[in-house]
Amino acid sequence: MPVFRVEKNSNYTTMCNYHLRDQGLSLKGKGLLSMLLSLPDTWNYSVRGLSSLTPDGVAGVLTALKELEGTSSVRATVGWVEPSM
Repeated sequence: MPVFRVEKNSNYTTMCNYHLRDQGLSLKGKGLLSMLLSLPDTWNYSVRGLSSLTPDGVAGVLTALKELEGTSSVRATVGWVEPSM
């Protein structure tokens, strides 16, 4: 599965239109994938973190992530991150 890189500049992101033209993805899936691509590589990608960026909440983010996983647009891994002190 290819990894798509995007160019992130101060207040905008340049990304490929590939996922935006995918007729198999809903608007919610396209929006979440675009948001994921716009975040810095060092950002902590978690459902709770993503839900804090959108009014859809945890349930909406989980729905969109399941859609993206089903189309192989993203691959999620489950892990534990030690809280920083």
